[in-house]
Amino acid sequence: MDDVKLNTSWSDDDLSSLCRIENHKIVKDRDSNYRWYHKLGGVWGVHSIWVFDDYRKPSAYLHFWLAMWLKELRQRECRAIKLRTSKNRKARLIKKSLRKAMVNKILELNKLFPEYSKQELANELDVSLSTVQRALKRQNKKAQ
Repeated sequence: MDDVKLNTSWSDDDLSSLCRIENHKIVKDRDSNYRWYHKLGGVWGVHSIWVFDDYRKPSAYLHFWLAMWLKELRQRECRAIKLRTSKNRKARLIKKSLRKAMVNKILELNKLFPEYSKQELANELDVSLSTVQRALKRQNKKAQ
Protein backbone atom coordinates (compact mmCIF):
# COMPACT_ATOMS: atom_id res chain seq x y z
CA MET A 1 0.00 0.00 0.00
CA ASP A 2 2.97 2.32 0.56
CA ASP A 3 3.89 2.38 -3.12
CA VAL A 4 0.38 3.36 -4.24
CA LYS A 5 0.34 6.84 -5.70
CA LEU A 6 -2.93 8.71 -5.51
CA ASN A 7 -3.79 11.58 -7.76
CA THR A 8 -7.16 12.93 -6.78
CA SER A 9 -8.44 16.10 -8.38
CA TRP A 10 -8.85 17.94 -5.07
CA SER A 11 -6.90 21.17 -4.72
CA ASP A 12 -4.29 21.29 -1.95
CA ASP A 13 -6.59 23.39 0.25
CA ASP A 14 -9.58 21.09 -0.29
CA LEU A 15 -7.45 18.01 0.31
CA SER A 16 -6.17 19.53 3.54
CA SER A 17 -9.76 20.20 4.62
CA LEU A 18 -10.81 16.66 3.73
CA CYS A 19 -8.03 15.30 5.96
CA ARG A 20 -9.70 16.78 9.06
CA ILE A 21 -12.40 14.63 10.67
CA GLU A 22 -14.38 17.68 11.82
CA ASN A 23 -15.11 18.47 8.17
CA HIS A 24 -17.14 15.27 7.77
CA LYS A 25 -20.45 14.10 9.13
CA ILE A 26 -22.69 11.11 8.61
CA VAL A 27 -26.33 12.01 9.04
CA LYS A 28 -29.47 9.92 9.21
CA ASP A 29 -32.20 11.20 6.88
CA ARG A 30 -36.03 10.87 7.03
CA ASP A 31 -35.96 7.49 5.31
CA SER A 32 -33.66 6.08 8.02
CA ASN A 33 -30.73 6.02 5.60
CA TYR A 34 -27.32 7.51 6.25
CA ARG A 35 -25.59 10.11 4.09
CA TRP A 36 -21.97 11.22 4.17
CA TYR A 37 -21.32 14.98 4.01
CA HIS A 38 -18.13 17.01 3.83
CA LYS A 39 -17.39 20.68 4.44
CA LEU A 40 -15.26 22.51 1.88
CA GLY A 41 -14.87 26.26 1.88
CA GLY A 42 -17.23 26.51 4.85
CA VAL A 43 -20.11 24.87 2.96
CA TRP A 44 -21.52 21.42 3.71
CA GLY A 45 -22.15 19.24 0.67
CA VAL A 46 -23.00 15.63 -0.05
CA HIS A 47 -19.77 13.69 -0.34
CA SER A 48 -21.11 10.35 -1.47
CA ILE A 49 -24.10 9.82 -3.72
CA TRP A 50 -24.56 6.41 -2.13
CA VAL A 51 -27.18 6.06 0.58
CA PHE A 52 -26.23 3.66 3.37
CA ASP A 53 -28.49 1.40 5.45
CA ASP A 54 -26.38 1.55 8.60
CA TYR A 55 -23.81 3.89 10.12
CA ARG A 56 -20.88 1.46 10.01
CA LYS A 57 -20.38 1.35 6.24
CA PRO A 58 -20.06 5.12 5.61
CA SER A 59 -17.94 5.37 8.75
CA ALA A 60 -15.58 2.72 7.39
CA TYR A 61 -15.40 4.51 4.03
CA LEU A 62 -14.72 7.79 5.81
CA HIS A 63 -11.83 6.36 7.83
CA PHE A 64 -10.37 4.63 4.78
CA TRP A 65 -10.48 7.83 2.72
CA LEU A 66 -9.12 9.97 5.55
CA ALA A 67 -6.02 7.76 5.56
CA MET A 68 -5.72 7.88 1.76
CA TRP A 69 -6.18 11.67 1.56
CA LEU A 70 -3.63 12.21 4.31
CA LYS A 71 -1.17 10.01 2.44
CA GLU A 72 -1.72 11.95 -0.78
CA LEU A 73 -1.35 15.27 1.02
CA ARG A 74 1.99 14.12 2.44
CA GLN A 75 3.12 13.00 -1.03
CA ARG A 76 2.22 16.39 -2.47
CA GLU A 77 4.08 18.17 0.33
CA CYS A 78 7.15 15.98 -0.24
CA ARG A 79 7.08 16.74 -3.98
CA ALA A 80 6.81 20.46 -3.23
CA ILE A 81 9.78 20.29 -0.85
CA LYS A 82 11.85 18.37 -3.42
CA LEU A 83 10.97 20.91 -6.12
CA ARG A 84 11.87 23.81 -3.84
CA THR A 85 15.16 22.16 -2.88
CA SER A 86 15.98 21.56 -6.53
CA LYS A 87 15.21 25.19 -7.38
CA ASN A 88 17.38 26.42 -4.52
CA ARG A 89 20.26 24.21 -5.68
CA LYS A 90 19.96 25.60 -9.22
CA ALA A 91 19.84 29.14 -7.85
CA ARG A 92 23.01 28.53 -5.84
CA LEU A 93 24.79 27.26 -8.97
CA ILE A 94 23.64 30.29 -10.95
CA LYS A 95 24.85 32.69 -8.25
CA LYS A 96 28.27 30.98 -7.95
CA SER A 97 28.88 30.80 -11.69
CA LEU A 98 31.92 32.83 -12.75
CA ARG A 99 31.28 32.35 -16.46
CA LYS A 100 27.87 34.00 -16.57
CA ALA A 101 27.36 37.72 -16.86
CA MET A 102 25.27 39.37 -14.16
CA VAL A 103 22.51 40.10 -16.69
CA ASN A 104 22.22 36.39 -17.49
CA LYS A 105 22.21 35.49 -13.81
CA ILE A 106 19.36 37.93 -13.22
CA LEU A 107 17.36 36.56 -16.15
CA GLU A 108 17.91 32.94 -15.12
CA LEU A 109 16.92 33.60 -11.51
CA ASN A 110 13.87 35.51 -12.69
CA LYS A 111 12.88 32.55 -14.85
CA LEU A 112 13.49 30.11 -11.99
CA PHE A 113 11.61 32.21 -9.41
CA PRO A 114 8.96 34.28 -11.24
CA GLU A 115 7.27 34.97 -7.90
CA TYR A 116 10.31 36.94 -6.65
CA SER A 117 10.10 40.71 -6.68
CA LYS A 118 12.85 42.76 -8.29
CA GLN A 119 14.17 43.65 -4.85
CA GLU A 120 14.33 39.99 -3.85
CA LEU A 121 16.30 39.19 -7.02
CA ALA A 122 18.68 42.04 -6.23
CA ASN A 123 19.15 40.75 -2.69
CA GLU A 124 19.84 37.21 -3.92
CA LEU A 125 22.60 38.39 -6.25
CA ASP A 126 23.94 41.20 -4.03
CA VAL A 127 23.38 43.82 -6.71
CA SER A 128 21.43 47.05 -6.75
CA LEU A 129 17.74 47.21 -7.59
CA SER A 130 18.50 49.39 -10.61
CA THR A 131 20.80 46.68 -12.05
CA VAL A 132 17.95 44.16 -11.88
CA GLN A 133 15.48 46.65 -13.35
CA ARG A 134 17.83 47.40 -16.27
CA ALA A 135 18.36 43.71 -17.04
CA LEU A 136 14.64 42.92 -16.97
CA LYS A 137 13.81 46.03 -18.99
CA ARG A 138 16.37 45.04 -21.63
CA GLN A 139 14.88 41.54 -21.75
CA ASN A 140 11.35 42.92 -22.17
CA LYS A 141 12.51 45.09 -25.10
CA LYS A 142 14.04 42.04 -26.80
CA ALA A 143 10.81 40.09 -26.30
CA GLN A 144 8.79 42.75 -28.11
